[in-house]
Amino acid sequence: MKLFPQDILSAFEFDKVLAEVEKRCESIMGTDRVQKVRPMDKYEEIVKILQQTKEMVQVLTLEDKFPAEKIYDTRETVKLLIIENYVLHEEQLNQLRSAARLSGNFIKFFANKKEIYPVLNQFTQNILFEKNIITSINKILDDDGKLRNDASPELVRIRKERDTQTRGLDKSFQSVLQKLRKQGVLSEVEESMRNGRRVFGIQSEFKRQIKGIIHDESDTGKTIFIEPEEIVTIQNNIFELEREEKREIYIILKNTTAEIAPYQKHFESYQWLLSIIDFTRAKAKYALDINANLPVIEKTPQLYLYNAKHPVLFQINKRSKKEVIPLQVELDSDNRILVISGPNAGGKSVSMKTIALLQIMLQSGLLIPAADHSRVGIFKNIFCDVGDTQSLEDELSTYSSRLIKMKYFLQFADKDTLFFIDEFGTGTDPIVGGAIAEAVLDELNKKRAFGVVTTHYSNLKVFASNHAGVLNASMLYDEAELKPTYQLETGKPGSSYAFEIAQKTDLSKNVIESAKNLVSKEHIRFEELLKSVRIEKEHLKLREKELSKKEQDLKHKELNMREAIDKAKEKERQFNLKKLEKEDDVLRKMEFEFKNLLDELKNAQPAEMQIAKEKLRTFLSTNRNRNNKERKTQFIRSSPNQLSAEIKIGEPVTLISGTEIGLVESIQKNIAVVVFKNMKTKVPLEELVGVDVSNFTHQTKQIVNVQMDDEKFNTELDLRGKAKEEAMMELENFLDKALMRNVFQLRIMHGKGTGVLRTAVQ
Repeated sequence: MKLFPQDILSAFEFDKVLAEVEKRCESIMGTDRVQKVRPMDKYEEIVKILQQTKEMVQVLTLEDKFPAEKIYDTRETVKLLIIENYVLHEEQLNQLRSAARLSGNFIKFFANKKEIYPVLNQFTQNILFEKNIITSINKILDDDGKLRNDASPELVRIRKERDTQTRGLDKSFQSVLQKLRKQGVLSEVEESMRNGRRVFGIQSEFKRQIKGIIHDESDTGKTIFIEPEEIVTIQNNIFELEREEKREIYIILKNTTAEIAPYQKHFESYQWLLSIIDFTRAKAKYALDINANLPVIEKTPQLYLYNAKHPVLFQINKRSKKEVIPLQVELDSDNRILVISGPNAGGKSVSMKTIALLQIMLQSGLLIPAADHSRVGIFKNIFCDVGDTQSLEDELSTYSSRLIKMKYFLQFADKDTLFFIDEFGTGTDPIVGGAIAEAVLDELNKKRAFGVVTTHYSNLKVFASNHAGVLNASMLYDEAELKPTYQLETGKPGSSYAFEIAQKTDLSKNVIESAKNLVSKEHIRFEELLKSVRIEKEHLKLREKELSKKEQDLKHKELNMREAIDKAKEKERQFNLKKLEKEDDVLRKMEFEFKNLLDELKNAQPAEMQIAKEKLRTFLSTNRNRNNKERKTQFIRSSPNQLSAEIKIGEPVTLISGTEIGLVESIQKNIAVVVFKNMKTKVPLEELVGVDVSNFTHQTKQIVNVQMDDEKFNTELDLRGKAKEEAMMELENFLDKALMRNVFQLRIMHGKGTGVLRTAVQ
């Protein structure tokens, strides 16, 4: 991708961001990767790297057992394995063992969590863990990386013999020391080491009295360092054993190096794995420190940043416990260029640099301090004109240098370009500079490039207001306190507040008035218009807030009213149902009393008896039907899931007086056969109510089929001559069949006899 000019990354402080990431690396291999980071323009590559960082943030946040051993730079050591017969020393072997072991731990970790961290797991997909490497090195090195005493049988023998000789030397040395002390020939320095041998310090005048080897003398010549002949042989033996030990260690290291040399490619893959994990972990640590997120990455150029903050400023303010004012920016194909205006030191440049730096960070694989619902597209070109670009070497003025940059912009800008220009048009006569800036901006707009510019020029503000694709924005200013708020607001241009700031600095009123007289009336009217528009917009915002609050209050009141109405309706329904239940109780009592009365009328004339029964039946039927209809009305009125439509076969229903849901199997006349969970029964249609199908789940459990026989039902039952138990069973079955058929007029013949059967039937 094109980055222009060459110092664009440092111009937007991207170098400071990388320095922060580098601090969080734990190896030189990781820092080397950081130093190579540059913005990319390949969508798939960018998304993959960003996802790696996001998953690593999750690892650092959620995983307690993520491997965290020290990472060594083994690159040079691995190269040595190619050299035939090269012998690695203990430290090098220990570092290779550490690299292999740590790589194995990472491979195991991600293999166990590949569904949670699928992108990070790809790091280890093609890397093979070879346990023979660790096994070979463990044979000769202990956990601290030192050569083991049992690295080989020969080494065991040598060190055991050396220890024995050393103990003998200590004993002989102490014996000679005591003897020399008695002789009074020792100097102030009684013993020392010379040429790797233990010696005694003898006063020079007594040197001929001591038999042994002279190794050295003091600078003054007063002390002669002598190795007595009593310990020469022992020290010779120890010296020879040490030489044997060195030879054996060399053989051990050589053999071990030869064993692991064939795994040179494995070590290369290990160092790659460790470096990429260290690098990704450093980016994740930095992301956590600046509260960074992964926004939605789009393939097409666009820029929707919400709650965005400058990462460098965020860290500075965090240390001093100051707040960073977040910004919000929305640029798309309809509004591509943002023209930011407002007072000096109001935050225009910081806002522009924040947008630029976050874009560079994202396209470099770094998470950004912005809301995760932000949406950012990929740009193939990023250009900037920021700061003083005067070139003494090329004898170019600041403005000439800026014009050369504008020429580059116009030559290479296209729809995939994002450009940034600070203080657009400055550096020359304001009228001419403003005109050229407007013409350049017009061309960039025609090329459909995206960009952010800062300016004080009124003509650029007017241009943004009158041209599609260009949008005004301003840095808000507290007029009461006469200080900037550092808040970016899009949709309107900003005032420079030059006269207000001059008043705050106690500049002479006469000077300020003179300045106002020198400024064209059109400019003053324009500035006043900007302020009035801002004030009006603030009023509209407040009004909008008030209306929104009132709307919420009305919705809340409406909801409360609906709930109150529903409660009242439910209360009324419960009252009516209780009323109906009481009426049912009264009817049952009346029915009982009527039956008793009929018993008393048994001796009356048959015609009178029949008239009384008909009146009773009519009364009960009328009141039952009325109560059922009333109960059904109350039930439907209060239950939104109930349907008052005609009941059909296959539809779910429930009893008016119950909650159990059943399925209509068939309908004959006004009687429905209904299947309830574990039984099938017949119910009059007037006692059923339909249920909303969406809330019905058909039951498939085994049912008990309570059906009528197909034969014609006889309304008379003759029990004469039968025993009591047999008669009662037939009577119970007879009454069940009558109930199923809704038959209420029956004739039971029990005879006279002893009266036992008559009493039981009654």
